[in-house]
Amino acid sequence: MRHLHFDCFSGISGDMTLGALVDAGLSLKELVRALKDLPATGYRLRSRSVMRGGLAATKVDVVIQKGFRSPLPLSRIQRLITNSRLPPTVRDQSMAVFDRLANAEGLAHRVTPSKVIFHEVGVVDSLIDVIGSIMGAPLLLFSAQLAWGRTRPWLPGRLARGQRPPLLRTATRHGQGL
Repeated sequence: MRHLHFDCFSGISGDMTLGALVDAGLSLKELVRALKDLPATGYRLRSRSVMRGGLAATKVDVVIQKGFRSPLPLSRIQRLITNSRLPPTVRDQSMAVFDRLANAEGLAHRVTPSKVIFHEVGVVDSLIDVIGSIMGAPLLLFSAQLAWGRTRPWLPGRLARGQRPPLLRTATRHGQGL
């Protein structure tokens, strides 16, 4: 069994998650092809190199060309996912993510989850971020046969939390996962 672990001690965005998967070896073309099973159009994925915290990384942006730009209720997001051709596991996990988000938003705004209108996560870019991340991890582990664990590289006198990307690249060049 392979394991992919994100140590998100201060959070992670969808762009960062997709970028990390691409940085670790996921083919952007393969991800784009897999996302065609979602009935959402009017977007494209753009990958670019960035520097974050002194480290080189890949950022994957969901560029909206047309389509939903306004917030969506949970019921509309559920219909999009349910009516998709996504694999059942991806559909189930995606629904679970949006259900959890609706519950959290409902508690924060004191409304039932069905009354939540997603202002931040209801447009196409967030659908692609969430569903792409759920789909991307198995695609990566299948295509790159890579596992990313909690191993921390040793630096003189301390363990380095933020130095995983170079170590990850080194390990994968030598055919080993972390």
